[in-house]
Amino acid sequence: MQLADLPDEVVARVFSHVSPNELHDKFLAFQACDTLSSLQLLAYRSIFSGTIIVRGGHHTRRMDTVGVFHTRAELRSAFTVQTMERGYDTIRDLIMFNMKSHTPVLPAELGLYYRSDGHETEEYVGSELRAMVKILELLAVGSVSAIPVVNVQLEHNADPSSTLKLLRRKVTNRMSALDKRLCKVLFAREFAAPPFYDHLQFMSSRFENLKQLHFWNDGIRDASLPPMVSRASNLQVLDLSGNSLSNLVRVPVSESITVLRVRANGLTSLVGLEFKSCDSLCVLDASVNDIGSLEGVFLPPSLRTLDVSFNAIAKVGLVMLPARLETLKLSKNSISSLTHLELPPSLQKLQLDSNNITALPVDFFHHTHHLTVLDLSDNKIDDLDELGRLPDSLQHLKLDGNQIDYSNLSNILQPNLRTLSMASTGLVSLTHLKFPPYLSDINFSKNEISVLAHSTFGPHLAKLDLSYNRLDSYDPVQQKLEIPATAVVLLEHNPIRAR
Repeated sequence: MQLADLPDEVVARVFSHVSPNELHDKFLAFQACDTLSSLQLLAYRSIFSGTIIVRGGHHTRRMDTVGVFHTRAELRSAFTVQTMERGYDTIRDLIMFNMKSHTPVLPAELGLYYRSDGHETEEYVGSELRAMVKILELLAVGSVSAIPVVNVQLEHNADPSSTLKLLRRKVTNRMSALDKRLCKVLFAREFAAPPFYDHLQFMSSRFENLKQLHFWNDGIRDASLPPMVSRASNLQVLDLSGNSLSNLVRVPVSESITVLRVRANGLTSLVGLEFKSCDSLCVLDASVNDIGSLEGVFLPPSLRTLDVSFNAIAKVGLVMLPARLETLKLSKNSISSLTHLELPPSLQKLQLDSNNITALPVDFFHHTHHLTVLDLSDNKIDDLDELGRLPDSLQHLKLDGNQIDYSNLSNILQPNLRTLSMASTGLVSLTHLKFPPYLSDINFSKNEISVLAHSTFGPHLAKLDLSYNRLDSYDPVQQKLEIPATAVVLLEHNPIRAR
């Protein structure tokens, strides 16, 4: 039986498991839309009723910004067209198909993503931007004007000529006509290029359905936020990373915002943002700034993730963390004391690596019954007894890069521990230890360990890294080590003597 002999419903189900681009190459390549067989028509409808992504420009090794809008699974199930010129031809053909069909095909979502790495010729960039303008113009007429969701990314990494500036302005002007259909927008540039927001000041649309807005490295200052930000009344994600904000006083945050990213600006404080109106805010990323303290900051009860890593925090200060906070990132600061920090019961992940911490308050983890991840690597801890009472819920512990004086690990071997990393901590011996039963990955590399004996490793141990130490022998029987036969033990760069 041939595929064409099967019922349409069965064929449609088969097609749903094939990537749209493979389907197109198999059934529709070099085929005019008005000469399609019944099987090809089913393939056409399967391809063009989902997500269509048009990608223009050159794709470099830098971060692929398309991943900001789409998961890998979504990208696999989307029909992707390379270059804006081919995208224009594709959309035009779709309009022609619908004009001749009694049952038009309408994509559920259209993405127009242009990226320039600054190495293309002006002729090439101009042709791509002109094609992008023509696609946006097509979206205002005919059947494709009913496409419910349109996303746009425009990344330019060179100082454009006056011609290219005009084309960029045309792109943003045509975007304004999309109005309620515009869902996700990303503008990014290198610092040598002029900002995009200059072209957006005139946009008067309300953008009621705009859900994501990203302005990366766009030269935005405290008093120059694009009106587009405040006009997007249902915005969920606002990303102002890599700009020149010194405070958050003028940042409009509506009740609908769930994610706010202001990383890599010049912020010295989080004070000023009207968090009281942020009833839905779940993620606040203020990393890579110059914030010196969290004292006086009111954080909304809805917050789940707070990232203030890579700042200048020496003392956290008096701050009330939201009761529902699950992730707290304080890495790469100058914190030496956490005396006034009270962790919420809901906390699951705590990152304190690369600070100046020597000890933790005795009752620091008193309420953290759900904490599973703790990173204290690259601090100044020299006594494990100074870490307080670690919670029994802890599953992943990192202590790399500290200078721990002795090898009594009993204070940190919590019953549910899965991974333990203590590389470069100065350990000299491991004796008379009983490791937790579920511990599967242990890293003791780059230490001074010369003695390993009389210790029991749990049945789930999969990997034990003892490389770069001073062991002159390894014999589990002689050294009275209980270790699973299936465990991988790494012993590279030890002075082990041959027997």
